Amino acid sequence: MSYSIVRRRRRPNASLLAEAVRTIGKRRFEIRQQVSCPLEDRKLHYLVETWFFFPQSLQINRWSYTATDYQQSLKNYIRLGVPIRPLESLLGGELPPPLRKLEAEEGGGEEIIELTLPEQFPDILEDCSRRLDDLLWQNTPETRERYEDSLKLFCIAFRVSLLARKNAVLAIEDGSERTRAAYDLTRLAVACLKRYRKLLGKRAKAARNLLRAPAFLYCDEYLSIITTRTLGEIVRRLSPVHKCSTYILACFGAQRAYRRSCYPESMPSKTGDNELPVFRWSVLKKYVDMPLFLNVQRHSGNSLLEHVLYSLIAAVAMSLALTVTLLWEGAGSLSAPIFVIAVFAYICRERIKDVLKHKLFKVFGKWIPDRVLRVCDGYGRRLGHCAEQFRFADWDKLPKEVRVLRNRTHFVDILNAFHNEDILYYSKRIDIKELPDPFHEGKNLLLDISRFDISDFLRHADEVLDEPQGGMDDVVGGDKVYHVDMVRKITHRCGSDLERFRIVLTHAGIRRIDEIKPDVDNDPRAAYFDQVHNGVYIRMAIILALLGIPDPLTGKKVLESL
Repeated sequence: MSYSIVRRRRRPNASLLAEAVRTIGKRRFEIRQQVSCPLEDRKLHYLVETWFFFPQSLQINRWSYTATDYQQSLKNYIRLGVPIRPLESLLGGELPPPLRKLEAEEGGGEEIIELTLPEQFPDILEDCSRRLDDLLWQNTPETRERYEDSLKLFCIAFRVSLLARKNAVLAIEDGSERTRAAYDLTRLAVACLKRYRKLLGKRAKAARNLLRAPAFLYCDEYLSIITTRTLGEIVRRLSPVHKCSTYILACFGAQRAYRRSCYPESMPSKTGDNELPVFRWSVLKKYVDMPLFLNVQRHSGNSLLEHVLYSLIAAVAMSLALTVTLLWEGAGSLSAPIFVIAVFAYICRERIKDVLKHKLFKVFGKWIPDRVLRVCDGYGRRLGHCAEQFRFADWDKLPKEVRVLRNRTHFVDILNAFHNEDILYYSKRIDIKELPDPFHEGKNLLLDISRFDISDFLRHADEVLDEPQGGMDDVVGGDKVYHVDMVRKITHRCGSDLERFRIVLTHAGIRRIDEIKPDVDNDPRAAYFDQVHNGVYIRMAIILALLGIPDPLTGKKVLESL
């Protein structure tokens, strides 16, 4: 599976913190939105609007592509964000003893490396211990679920803190300083693992029969894998002559031996295809990350506005039928004219319903979502909803800022003269009434993930395009390329932002995704607008030269004036 991050940026003054776009294989791409809300307000509201500009040759239009097709190709996930805390905070104030004295590299003296306790953070492992006591005291579905979730949250916090610390260590350029920092990281990671196994190990065995799965062992395996992988990356960057390297190598070997002894299924083999370890790790990650994912469920039934419109349509149709009935009763008998009127009224009633439905839903359609998804936490408590809309839009009805932004993204300036594209509009409105805070740190973070499969876009894509180059006999073949531009507008409590991407497709799938930054347009070094403008005159001169037409201003032929 190929994985390529296209973009990640931060907005310090907006509720939308960061966004990343990546391709997954050849047929899928993913957009991740990291969103936050103020600490004093746990409500979260934002709107994401997306316009896709398809070449007409792909035949993605209102007659061949429906909302159901789009919904089947789209997967939405909502995941809680994880705050990055210092690794020392997972020890609950029980820091390891001061590091052993090391001979200074210069002068032959000694120095002592001390670890200091950071500011106070909630002790996640102590919370696990309390949840385990509750489970042993009273075995209920709620106590079981809360105990398992507390173990998983500790694993997640350990992973995020360890990876953040590892990235900081590997970013140090000086080899000696990097090894010392790696020494600190190793001692802290080992201390966290020892505390986890010592504080919960014996009691977790007693609670094992009360659970559907051995949660403590699964989480311990997860911690062991994360630690060995992290130390393995650090070992490759160690300074071989530094004395701290011996301790790091010893800890790395001890963790591998522990993992080989307790969890041999997770150890990769040099001779096998490693299908089982890879699959086991994938399942284990999903198991541990379960408390972070909010449940997104389909909401059945129509909205209140839809019920009102359907009632209004039925009332109009019923009024016509009632009018015919009154005429019938006034005539006293079923005459030929009354019979014809009754048949005509029955036919018109159905047509009137169809016409009114089309007209009314066209007017009120922007307030009627195509799909409503309920957002619930792991305990089934409803937190909010996600309303989605899908339709094809006309160029003239696009917002002005979207039209301006789209015209700036044309890869070939000829496209500025006409618009031969089908425009697909998709919007997603998220309304969270109360955002959970599983880590109890007062940080309201949310990760909105949209994963899209573009297989339907390629049903009419040509495989090979032959273009003559030079003479008639000189033919060069190549893959035909399609550019699908994507403009996104994100509206949140701090305002709105526009961004644009270009998805480059071939018949095989996604070739790449290019970001086009709006800020570049205002850069004085941006020359593409001048290039587009000058390109018009260059093409005019080439046409005049090929046809032998003299310049209308000078009266000379183009090639003669050179």
